[in-house]
Amino acid sequence: MKGWAVEISIVIMAGGRGERFWPRSRNELPKQFLRVTSETKTMVEETLDRAYLCADPENVFISLREDLLPAARRILPSFPLDQYIIEPLGRDTAAAMGLASVFIERRRPGTVLAILPSDQLVAPAAVFAEELKTACRVARDYDCIVTFGIKPERIETEFGYIELGEVIHTKDSASAFEVRRFTEKPDRPTAEKYLKAGNFCWNSGMFVWKPAVFLGELEKFLPGHYHGLREIQEFADDPDFSLKALPVFEKFEKISVDYGVMEKAKNILCLRAGFRWDDVGHWTALERVYPKDKDANLLKGPVMVSDTKNSLVLNYDENSAVAVMGLKDVIVVKTPDGVLVCDRRSEDDLKKLVKLIASDGDLKKFL
Repeated sequence: MKGWAVEISIVIMAGGRGERFWPRSRNELPKQFLRVTSETKTMVEETLDRAYLCADPENVFISLREDLLPAARRILPSFPLDQYIIEPLGRDTAAAMGLASVFIERRRPGTVLAILPSDQLVAPAAVFAEELKTACRVARDYDCIVTFGIKPERIETEFGYIELGEVIHTKDSASAFEVRRFTEKPDRPTAEKYLKAGNFCWNSGMFVWKPAVFLGELEKFLPGHYHGLREIQEFADDPDFSLKALPVFEKFEKISVDYGVMEKAKNILCLRAGFRWDDVGHWTALERVYPKDKDANLLKGPVMVSDTKNSLVLNYDENSAVAVMGLKDVIVVKTPDGVLVCDRRSEDDLKKLVKLIASDGDLKKFL
C-alpha cells in the first residue's frame, strides 16, 4: 500500500465454529458471519474494513473451511473467489496459520503477513491500522514473530496470557517487549496472580511475521505440519487444491498455534495495543458492547422482563415474544429454531452442551 514502509499481506482467519454463541451461531453460519458487535455489519465485514486500511485489496485474503465458503460468498458477494484460502479440514489454528503462510509465500513473495481473527471487537480502526503498520516494520526488521498484547482489565480465565520481558526500542522508536512465555487459559488463581504482577498481557491472537520465519518455527516444533504443508504448497493455485490437500490435513494433529508454537518459540516480540479489543467469546461479553438497563439486564428484540436482574434476554426471532419474570443471573437466547436458558455462571460449559446436542440424533440438525 502506498505510504507504507513495508509491503503487507493480510489473512483473515474465518474458520472458527463459535460454539459458545449457540443457538444463534451454527455450523454453517458461525459467529464471524453474524452481526454481533454491530447492528449493520457482520464481524467478518468489520474485520475486512480494517484490513483494507492496512493493505491493498489484492493482498487481503480470507481463510476458512470449505463448508463455510457458501456463507462467506453470500455475505461478501464482491470478495474475489481466488482470494479465499480453503482449509480442506478443520485442524485448529496451527494448521490454518501454516497454510496461510505457505500460500502467501507462494502468491505474494516478499510481503510481511498479518494474521487477523475475524471475530473480535477492535476499535478505533485508524489506531489499529497505525499500530499494525509498526508491527509489520518490526517483523520485517527483526525476523521475528510479532503479536499485540492487551492490557488486562479483569481476572479472565478464557484468554491466553503473555508474560513480557525486557523492552526493546526498535529502529523507528517503537517499544516492543521480549516475550518470556505464553500461557493458554490459566485457572483463576493463576490469572489473578498475572493481573497483580503487572507485566502480563492478554493474547490478542493477532500475529505478524514473514512467512519463512513462522514456517521455520513450525519446522522446529510441529515438523509433521511443516513437511505436509510444503508438500501441498506446490499446488496451492490448483482448482482442486482442497481435494488434493485433504489427505495431508487428515494426518495433522489438531492443535492451536499457541500450544503448538507460541509456548515454545523464542523469537517473539510483543507490542502493547493502544486500541480497544475484546474477544467477544461468549454471550456475557456483549455486556461490554451494549448498554444495560437499570437492573443490569441486557435486552434485545421483542422481550419483556419483570423482577429480573443481572441477566441477558436476547430475542432474535421477530415473530415471537420472550418474557422473563422473577429471575436473576440468567441467559435467555431465542432464535427462530432454538432456545437457550442457562445460569450465567455456567456459560463456560456451553461447548459441552453443544457436544451433547451433536450426539443426539434428533437434535443434531439444530447445530
